[in-house]
Amino acid sequence: MAATPTPRWRGGCWRPWRRVTPPGGDSRGRQSAALLVVKEGAGYGGFDDVAVDLRVDDHAEPVRELERLLGLHEELFPVVAEEDQLPDSPELQAELDGRARALGHDDFGAWVGSLNYEGYVGEGWTARKVVDELRSATPEWSAS
Repeated sequence: MAATPTPRWRGGCWRPWRRVTPPGGDSRGRQSAALLVVKEGAGYGGFDDVAVDLRVDDHAEPVRELERLLGLHEELFPVVAEEDQLPDSPELQAELDGRARALGHDDFGAWVGSLNYEGYVGEGWTARKVVDELRSATPEWSAS
């Protein structure tokens, strides 16, 4: 499986910022950190321009905590590479619905929603990661 691409802004500004920011901060130490990334149409559902807006207040290791939050953000709002987007054929949709029902969900959409995987499903495609995860969770399932 191909790796999910790192957003250009993370590789472009995050690592250099960590290298040039001295430990300790000012006389009070370092207790907060924030990251705001703005890009036209990059917000949730394309409705605004805020790609990322994270902040950590009053934390012993705010930069490390901000990195952790950024990782969670990237899991919830992924950039799915085109080669990792499986076309939603009727056969695949039937399989995914059946597997989701085997786990106690009404259908595949309900399973996706229960795990906050909406970012891994697009118009006419589903991310390979999600298909693989559902298949792993239902190894005994069969279409019969």
